Amino acid sequence: MKHRLIIAALPLCLLSEFAFAQNAAPPRVQASVVRPTELKAQSYSDAATIKLLTQNSFVEVLSRKASWMEVKAGGTLGWVKMLSLRFDSQIEKSSGITSATKGLFEAAKTTGTSSTVTTGAKGFDKSKFENPMPNLEALAKMKQFNTPKQEAGNFAKQEKLNEQNQAYLKATGDKS
Repeated sequence: MKHRLIIAALPLCLLSEFAFAQNAAPPRVQASVVRPTELKAQSYSDAATIKLLTQNSFVEVLSRKASWMEVKAGGTLGWVKMLSLRFDSQIEKSSGITSATKGLFEAAKTTGTSSTVTTGAKGFDKSKFENPMPNLEALAKMKQFNTPKQEAGNFAKQEKLNEQNQAYLKATGDKS
C-alpha cells in the first residue's frame, strides 16, 4: 500500500517541483556557533571585527570561501571560520512542496542510516581537485633541502642518536 501511494504521488510531486523551481529561493542552512567567535567584515583573520558571536548562537550560512563561511547573524552579514560552526541538524528553509517531496522519499527509506557532516580538504575549491597543476618552482625549492646520507649520519652520531629499524606496515591489497 505504501509503495503504491509513493508511485502514484511521485509524478505529481516531481511536476510540481519543476513548476515551482524557478520561483524557489536557494536552500539556507542553519548552524550553531561552537565557541565565542568574531564575525569578520571580510574572509581573512585580520579583517575588521563586526561583532562577537556567543557560543550556541544560531547563524544562517549563505556561502563558503575556502575555510571561511559567509553568515547572517541577527541581520548582520559577515564571515566566520568554518570550524567555528556546527551543522547538527542541517535545517533547510524551503517551500512546502520541497518539504513534502523530501518527506515522501524519506518515508520510503527502509534503512535506519543517518548522514554525518564533516569538513574535508579545507580551503580547496572543487576546481583544484579537478584540474591539479604541479608547482615546479616549489618542487625545485624542496629539493634544495635534501641532505646527503653521509651528512645525516654524521649529524645523528654527533647528537648521539641510535639507529632504529622500523618494519613497514602492509596496506590493504599490498602484494609484497
